[in-house]
Amino acid sequence: MRRMIRLLFITFLSLILFDCAPTRFVEPLHKGQKAVGFNFGGPVIDFAGATIPIPFTSVYGGYGLTRDLTLYSGLHLTAAAYKTLQLDLGATYRLLPQYRYRPSVGMGAAINSITALPSGVSRFFPQIDLHMHWDYAAKWRTYLGASSWLDFFSHQRQSKDTYRLSVFNFYVGQTFKLSKQWELNLEYKWLDPWDRNDWTVVQYVHWSDKGAQGLYFNVIYKW
Repeated sequence: MRRMIRLLFITFLSLILFDCAPTRFVEPLHKGQKAVGFNFGGPVIDFAGATIPIPFTSVYGGYGLTRDLTLYSGLHLTAAAYKTLQLDLGATYRLLPQYRYRPSVGMGAAINSITALPSGVSRFFPQIDLHMHWDYAAKWRTYLGASSWLDFFSHQRQSKDTYRLSVFNFYVGQTFKLSKQWELNLEYKWLDPWDRNDWTVVQYVHWSDKGAQGLYFNVIYKW
């Protein structure tokens, strides 16, 4: 019974955590460069008369393996506070560098895991990303893209009507380079735009009866 409760909790948590963090490393790090970051935010909800992003938090680190390839991993702190270990492990690869008005194009791949503690019940979600960005005016970067989480756990869903193998998210963000080491970032996401939102427990802020809006703040330090 306790194991079933944990499993149902992970199922619910995974629904509200589909992309509970901003995009990791749109621009790959330099070869040998390291970075650590902290982010705050999530799907925007109506709570106690206020409209706020769910305060999901995570810390992460990255390493520039080559000029075009960055590896990273992240630990989700809010999930840990609820005795759930949520990790992400992935990579970002630059497919095409920026040239004048042509944007840089990149892709990413990651594995997201959610594990209930102390039972050890786990779920794993592969993720793929495709994005582009423009660096300009020395200190600014604008980017946009799409990501997809793959869910292979349809047999664990309470309702097959809400199941999708692939959950898409679209995003746009703005980065401000404070210095060579510090960056601030704001990202907006349109979460799961083809899935109905009127059956969820949480009251998401949305444009229609499908999808949800997400807002994320991010700070990163490089050396």
